[in-house]
Amino acid sequence: MSIEQFEKNIADYVVLIKSYNDSWGGDILDLEDSQADGLCYEFLMCMTSWWDDILPPVVVKEKSFIKMLYDKDDNSPLVNILKNDIYLHIEDHIRETVQDVFDRVMIPEEDIDSKRMYL
Repeated sequence: MSIEQFEKNIADYVVLIKSYNDSWGGDILDLEDSQADGLCYEFLMCMTSWWDDILPPVVVKEKSFIKMLYDKDDNSPLVNILKNDIYLHIEDHIRETVQDVFDRVMIPEEDIDSKRMYL
């Protein structure tokens, strides 16, 4: 899959997050951990080419590992350490993409164009 697929997959999720938190402006740093985890999960499922760089080398069934890692029922210390480390590794990539998707789906095009005039 690709970054385009990730953008498509998270568009509805961005709208959902905004509906729960009206003051959210699209920055993932302002999200709850569970919301950021959802974005990390989507990123990893779409960006399979990143698996070798992110997942432990002993993992053979990567997709199953990711699904189990982001299972909301497992809140063990090891799972949290792994998720936090993964988040820190991909944060910059996700942050920019989520902000772009937020701007595209939440801000009317004419508002974006009017803001560009002042840049």
